[in-house]
Order: sequence, then C-alpha cells, then structure tokens
Amino acid sequence: MHRFSKKANLVKELESVIQVRTLKAYLQFYLDAEDRFEDELDYYFPLRAFDDSLAQTLRALGDQTALQELGVEQETLNLMKQQVRDLVGPSFTRAQNKPSSHVGSEQTDALKRQNFNFNLYCDIRAYSQIKEKQGASRTEMRRFAKSFETAWGKKLRTSLAPFATKKDFRTPLPMQLPDYEHQGILNYDAYTMLNSLGVLSASLEKLQAGGIVGQWEIIIPDDNDGEVVTVAVDDDTTIPCQVLLQEQGKPLSGSIVTALARAVLEEAQISYTLESYFIDPTTTHQEEYNPTQLLLNLRELGN
Repeated sequence: MHRFSKKANLVKELESVIQVRTLKAYLQFYLDAEDRFEDELDYYFPLRAFDDSLAQTLRALGDQTALQELGVEQETLNLMKQQVRDLVGPSFTRAQNKPSSHVGSEQTDALKRQNFNFNLYCDIRAYSQIKEKQGASRTEMRRFAKSFETAWGKKLRTSLAPFATKKDFRTPLPMQLPDYEHQGILNYDAYTMLNSLGVLSASLEKLQAGGIVGQWEIIIPDDNDGEVVTVAVDDDTTIPCQVLLQEQGKPLSGSIVTALARAVLEEAQISYTLESYFIDPTTTHQEEYNPTQLLLNLRELGN
C-alpha cells in the first residue's frame, strides 16, 4: 500500500494555515505590483518598539535555566560566554556595519535587535559547549536540549503570562475542540489544551508588545480532528540566531517560541511531536532566501 511521505503529510496538515495566510501574502503581492512598495511584510505590520528590559529578562531566565540544568557555577558560564564572544564577535561586528535602510528610531531598534541576537547566540552556544565539555553523547545532548528548552519555557511563561487561562486563547479559525471532545475523537482533554494555548497566546502577546516578535497566529486545522496545532510567527527577532545554531549543528534551537510551546504542553501532560520551519514569504528562490517567519508544527497530540 502506498504511503505518503513525511513532506506530503506535512503539506496536507498545513493547508488550513496556508488558506488563512493567503490573503496577507496576496495583499503584499498586489501592493508590490501596483505601487512598488517594499517587499517586506513588516512594512504593513511594523514591529513594535524594542523593549530592552524584556530582552534582558528573557536572557536572564535562560542563564538561570542553564545553571540548573548544567550544574555549573556562574563563573564557569560567564567564562564560556566570553570565549564564544571573542570567537564570533568580529563576524557580528562586520554584519552590523553593513548599510541599512532603517533611519531614526527604526535604526536604533534594528541595532538593538542585532545586539540581542548576538548576545542570545553567545548564551545558547555557551550552554551547548559546556554540556559538550561535560562529555555528553549525541543522545544525551538531544535530551539536554529538550529538557533545557522545556525548563526555560516554564520560566518564560511564568514571567510573561502568570495568570493566563483559556480565555486568553486567540485563533483566526472557528474553535472545534469542544466538538471533537464531544465526539470522543480527542486523545487529550480539550479544556486542558485550550488553557495551554491561552498561556501561549498571552505569552506571544507580551513578546509582540515588546518588539521581540511581530504578528502571530495559533491555528488548529479543522481537517486533523484536533491532532495538529500550528504556531506561525512573523518577524521573529531571534531567527538569525536560530538559523546559525542550526547550521552549526548545535542541539539547542535558541527559540523562545519553541521553548514556550514545549513548556505549555509538558505542563499540560500532553504528548507531542514538534517540527520547526523557517519561511521567507517574499520569495521561493534559494539564493534570495532570507527567512523572517517561524512556523511550529505540533502534531500527534496526545498519542
């Protein structure tokens, strides 16, 4: 019997997401063709002012998590961070010195985001290298990555959305989970899932307000009987950090959104498989590829 490939199944699962986001993409295409506007979605949906205090909190919670998960002292962590800074600092400095189209406050925020990316990259790479120096095998590194991201995510959600409930859940599609539960086809409790997605929504709202991410959507496709949830985030400030870590084969993703998604599902005791994708909505040409969107696919929920 023919079996669909993993890629084919993913395309099917994401059809509902694509339908919802097509209007935004068409608007961009139409305006580009008719008015020669810039080829960036954030021209129409600009990032909010960058919140330095929030950025510092996100990193501080990462350090707290690393100290607990790695079992090292702050001095050891600081030393490894400095070694990473000394190694990669010149490359980031050259990138910062490239000409920019931003002016005024936009230029200031752009520089802040670049610095945040650099600092977060150094943090995450340092955590990985300490674990590697402790003699961890590849399997142990993968376990460490999931454990770290989940623990970091729990601290993040406590800081960002300590009192969020299912009432905070936002989605552009009609809510089907209660109907699925009534039909007895869910592998988890609908109320628990909605509460978790409410926490994730409230956390993303805070990140958006602080200029860490742009527009975002949480969608439960109506053709998967509640077994799939997708999280789409525009203009995730940390994408350059994430891409670089992935290219270097580091186990930690550096993704704040991924950490939050893991945390809310782990706290709800809902099993899942997580896949992440970087998307450039402006082109399909590899040589021009510059991703600005993060897409999380949470599937096999409760299985």
